[in-house]
Amino acid sequence: MRKILPAMLCLLGAAGFLPAQNYAFQVPLNESHVFVQADGACRIEYAITFANQGDPIDVVDVGLPNKRYRLNTAEASFDGRPVASIAPSSYISIGVEVKPVEALPGGATGTLTFSILQDGMLYRDDDDKAYASVRFSPTWFGGGFASGTTRYRVHFHFPSAMGPDEPRYHKTEPSSVWRDDGGVVYLYEFDGKPSIQYTFGASLPAQYVVNIQEPPGKVARFFAALGGFIAGSIPCCFFLAIGGLITLGVVASHKRKLKYLPATIGVEGVEVKRGLTVPEVACLMELPVNKVLAAILFGLIKKGRARIVSEKPLRIEPLEAPGDLAVYEAEFLKSIQDDQTVSPKEAEEVMVKLITRTRDAMKGFNRKKTLAYYQSIIAKAWEQMKGSDWQEGFDYLLLDKEADRKLPEVMGGRAVVLPGWWGHYRPTHRQTPAGAGTGGSIPGRDFAHQMASGVEGMANNIVGSVSSLAQKVTGRTNPVPVSSGGGGRSGGGGGGCACACACAGCACACAGGGR
Repeated sequence: MRKILPAMLCLLGAAGFLPAQNYAFQVPLNESHVFVQADGACRIEYAITFANQGDPIDVVDVGLPNKRYRLNTAEASFDGRPVASIAPSSYISIGVEVKPVEALPGGATGTLTFSILQDGMLYRDDDDKAYASVRFSPTWFGGGFASGTTRYRVHFHFPSAMGPDEPRYHKTEPSSVWRDDGGVVYLYEFDGKPSIQYTFGASLPAQYVVNIQEPPGKVARFFAALGGFIAGSIPCCFFLAIGGLITLGVVASHKRKLKYLPATIGVEGVEVKRGLTVPEVACLMELPVNKVLAAILFGLIKKGRARIVSEKPLRIEPLEAPGDLAVYEAEFLKSIQDDQTVSPKEAEEVMVKLITRTRDAMKGFNRKKTLAYYQSIIAKAWEQMKGSDWQEGFDYLLLDKEADRKLPEVMGGRAVVLPGWWGHYRPTHRQTPAGAGTGGSIPGRDFAHQMASGVEGMANNIVGSVSSLAQKVTGRTNPVPVSSGGGGRSGGGGGGCACACACAGCACACAGGGR
């Protein structure tokens, strides 16, 4: 049975072995998650999607940060099917070998997933003794075998008790930061080479974890660096390396929202803040930035100050009409360019200023109680939808995440008289759908579906890149704290041999393990 040997097997250990020359593959996606746990352990989840262009792959070595991994917690699958075995690697000094039930033949694409609990990754931060530090390198591969471009997605998950302002990234700023039910998440996402090592680090308050390693002194660090340099200079890299990680939570991470309000908003207040507008409540709820902008646009449409010219691309025509505008509404109208599209730069300014005003308005008030208050208003708006005065609280329905599902249920059993602003909301040639009755009324279900699709269209098309806008806004209103020196000595990923670990504590890896 032919095997793919580890990338960092040295000449001395390979005496008499003639390596195969026809292994070749590409790595479309390399995704990794490091979950920092309160007990000081880290759950590492690896996976790799690779396109095999050479000999069948029947064994994969996964390199680990150090020998303190818990083998009994290891789990793996290959294309969703259980593997034949997981055991300490016989080819790399620190890591495990995973054997799929069936080898991946040449010309096929497959995904290996792997997870394990790992101790000894947390070190005392060099710059702030009140912080612990963790560093991690996603697995990379032998340059003689791996080609093409890899999409890397590297996640750090922090303990759930931490606030969003407490972790600090090291030298490289995360691509995205958000908080979900599990805690704060850093994401590094980029395109790179499958044969290059990329290292990322973060620090967190030591109070949230235990079993923190103390870094060695300067002398120990010097000899560790010297040993890494000498070993890294030996021409011992012959063979193929395959290992890496993807988790089943990847898809869900796309839906998680960025936190653009500091966690300190409304923490000390005791009263409810009444009188917020729908876009301000949307900010307080930290809805995605494109949905907040859609709420502003919808308010302008209802006031007769704007109309939708086309939905995709979204083109908006400002209109003259009596009545006052909110500050953010006037700013939004100014963001509409001569071609009737919204300027991304001006949209960023609209959002930053609106978030800042909302933050200032909440000073002295309790955010949790205020959100509960507006949730009650949303619930009341749904009750109003069942009667003739349904337009009174209609704007608040834009804040309900399940509006798409609820609206047809509430409106489906009756005819709906089209509101006066409908012609501005839907372009004239689509104002009345097929089956509409006389007198400007349409079936409630048709109205509900057109309403929902219109709001979704506004949100999705209001700017070219929603993710880019969200990151820029969050970077200004709630920037990620930075660790000045990026201390800490822990790493992770690669092949588990001791050939290139120059950091103290040497939990880094020299190359991706694999066969």
